[in-house]
This record gives sequence, structure tokens and C-alpha cells, in this order.
Amino acid sequence: MIMNKKILLGGVLLCAALTSCNEDFKDWASPMSSTETAATDNVSISFSAGKDANLVMNNITNDTVVLVHITTTGTDAAVTSLTFMGVSVDVLDIRVTDAYGADLYVSARALDSIAEVTYLDRSATPHYAVVDVEGQAYTKAGEAVYGSGTFEASVTPVSNLETIDPNGYFLLGDWNSWTVSNATWMTEVEPGIYQATVTTTGSGDNWFKFYKGSGYDPDNFTWDDVAMGCAVNGDGTTPNLLVVKDDPIYGGFQTPVINGAATWLITLDMNKFIYKYEMTNMSFYAVGGINGWSTDNAPKCMLIPESSSIMSYTTSYSGAWDLKLWKKDDIGNWDVAYGCVNDGDNASSGDLVNSSAGAISAPEAGYYTFSINLSTMTYSWTKLDNQSPTEYTLIGLIGGFNSWGEDYAMTQVASHNWYAELTLTEATELKFRANGGWDINWGCDLSVTEANYFGTGEQNGANINVPAGTYDVYFCDINGNFAFAAK
Repeated sequence: MIMNKKILLGGVLLCAALTSCNEDFKDWASPMSSTETAATDNVSISFSAGKDANLVMNNITNDTVVLVHITTTGTDAAVTSLTFMGVSVDVLDIRVTDAYGADLYVSARALDSIAEVTYLDRSATPHYAVVDVEGQAYTKAGEAVYGSGTFEASVTPVSNLETIDPNGYFLLGDWNSWTVSNATWMTEVEPGIYQATVTTTGSGDNWFKFYKGSGYDPDNFTWDDVAMGCAVNGDGTTPNLLVVKDDPIYGGFQTPVINGAATWLITLDMNKFIYKYEMTNMSFYAVGGINGWSTDNAPKCMLIPESSSIMSYTTSYSGAWDLKLWKKDDIGNWDVAYGCVNDGDNASSGDLVNSSAGAISAPEAGYYTFSINLSTMTYSWTKLDNQSPTEYTLIGLIGGFNSWGEDYAMTQVASHNWYAELTLTEATELKFRANGGWDINWGCDLSVTEANYFGTGEQNGANINVPAGTYDVYFCDINGNFAFAAK
């Protein structure tokens, strides 16, 4: 699942107001904005970029660098001490390594980690970020003068992280029993970008690593000498930073995981030194209170995809044991049905599991969009603003295949959700419409393919282009979401 990453430096933890990154920033050391409290004894405090704010990691010999410079003005000797209340870089708090006089020191490696995590890019190109700082100057009178500021900074990661292996890359993991002779080789789809498809069988963590092709030798394999992984052992983050042997930032690599049993597309980007995995076009079907817990009805209640990893089902839910999910080949097998950890859970979101899974329940009765995220194997509920959607007596398909005449009727299989099996002998254009008239119709500028078979219809939208074939057709009249799943 997605993990939150917070890179912290050693030292005293400082609280800080957070600022999001703006990719238009071009210079960490540009003038900053600052605010100050009313001066006591004519004292004021301000901040500016330190001498190492334009940080190039190849030039660093000492990990401790000056990030912030402090300036105080006022009566001579009126300031007795300075205290930093908080420092943050983008959305990540950092710890101060030390502060001497007018300079604040932090770890260069930690700053580099923050930049790499923020941009998901370990290549040797400048990464820009925002630095927020707060502090106080204390006067002889015993009063504190507050100041805060924001300025821009940059980090350029090391340039010698890893060279692209001329023999490519392969994967070893639980799916191939870590057997070198049965390695999963990756295909270069673009210069420096490699992909492979794998099928995991474990419902929990499936461990794997990347390996350099030049090290492939089933009889005398050197394992970790040619391996690459992640920074935290057992990390299921996607996308994630690629970490190598003797890594200049993380010291060495650990073993990543993919969570869940499915077919996954794994991408290795050796240009940015990152990787990701995403579930391939896999269908999930709902069974539960919405369709009478009927095994026969489940194939007609497919969650409609919104992307390669997000799919949803929008209908009326009772708020009590509303649904479980099956993959297509598992329909009818309750032992592998997907659900939640606690049976009947009414939480607004949670983990999607298929081991001793309980029925998932909406937070309360009403119309909701139930969504699942296949990258994180989680689910969530979103209550509709309109709790009284328009009811239709008929939803039909109309197009060239029936000479734009009488509607090809769909069957309502759950509230506001419709299904039909459609066979086309030749390619056609078509639309969805309500109640046999053109006043309510849905279309979309889409040419259906095996990989691009779903969309959102809009009122009076364009005709949908569908090639010849037999399809399971799904449509939700609340939001216009549809899918043409080839049989």
C-alpha cells in the first residue's frame, strides 16, 4: 500500500507551518518574504537563504550544510539569544543539526531525500522546493521578537547513482520462487524505461527485487551484488524511489513488496531511478444487498473503471452488509471474496482484503459511490450530494447496429445500474439514452479498445465507437459511467 514518507534529520524536532511545492520556482536563493512582530528595544528578526541553499550533492564533502541565515537588527547587544521554532522543506518537517550564531545547519543527505521524494526523481537535475522557517530573538528585557520567512532552494542529486545496464534488467520474487533460471525479464519500452507483467498469488506481501542483466548467471549468481530495491524493507509504496548497492543517500537497498494477489505491470525507470507497479485491467464484481447476494447477478454488477487502478459502483446502499467483491474467475467462491477486515464495518474507508474478509457497509443508508484503489488495495465511500436521482423506466443502446431505431434494452441489475450483453457483427457508433427518447442521452468521444473500454457519458455527447465483438455492457444513469467489457 502507499506509505507516508517523512525524512527527518537528527537533532531537536521543530514544529513548522507547512507549504506545498511550486514547480515554477527557479532559485532557492531568491529574495524571501518574512513577517516580524513589533520590535522590542528596536529589535527585529529576518531570514534568508544560507550559503548552501543551492545544493549540489556532488560538491558536498561534509554532510552538514548551512540552509538558513538569520539577521537581527536593533539596539547594540539587545539580543541575547536566537531560537528556531520550526523549519520545513515543502511538506516535510526537518530537524536542525545545529545552529551557530546567525546560521542554521541541516543534513545535506536529508535535504536530498526530501527533494527526491517530493519529485520522485533521483536524476542529477535541480529539484526546487520551498523552505519555511520560524524563530524568535530574545532581548535583554526578557521579551521575545517573532519572525518567519519563506524562500526557495534547490537540490541536485548525485550524478553517478547508476548507469543503465546494456543487458537490461530482470525480476526475481515470490511469484517465480526466486529461481534465477525462471527470471522475469523486463522489456525496454522507451529508452531507459523497462516493463514486465507478473502475477502474484499471495493475498498479503509478495516480495521482489530488480536485478541487472549483466549479472544473470543461473549457475553462479551473485544476488545482492547486482540487485536493486527500496529504502525501507517491506515497503509497498508505488511509485517509489529505486535504491542501489552502496547507495550514496540510503547506504544500501532493502526488499520491496507488492500487496495482493493479481496481475501487475511493473515499470522500472532508470532515467529517474524510480519504479512503480499497477494492477492490469482486472475486473471486480459486486455481490451483496444491492443485488440480493446472488451469484448469478454478480457478473452483471461489475465495478466500472475510472482509471487503471480506480473503479467504482454508484447506487443505493442500505448501510448494513452491503457488498463483497469477486474477481471474474472467482465468482461463486466465497473463500476468495474481497471485503473488509471487520465484518459489517461502516467506516468511510479501509483496507481491501481477501482473507477472512467481512462484508463492507456504507457509513449509513443512502446513495454513495463505492470506490476501490487497486494500487493501494483500499476502498472508500463518497456520499452523493443528490440523494434523489432521476428514475428511468428504460435505458437502451441505440446506434448504427440497430439503424438508430428501436432501443436495445438494458436490464436494471441494481438501483440506477444497467447491464446488457451486446453482440456486434461489425463496428458501429452508438449512444445510451433514457425512456426511448432523445431528450436524455449520453455519449462520449471514445473508440473502444481492449485497454480503453470505459468512460463517462455526457448529455448530448459524441457517439461512442465500438468494434465488432460480443460485450458485457455496464451503465450507471446517475453519473454516466459505462464500460464495454469484451467477452
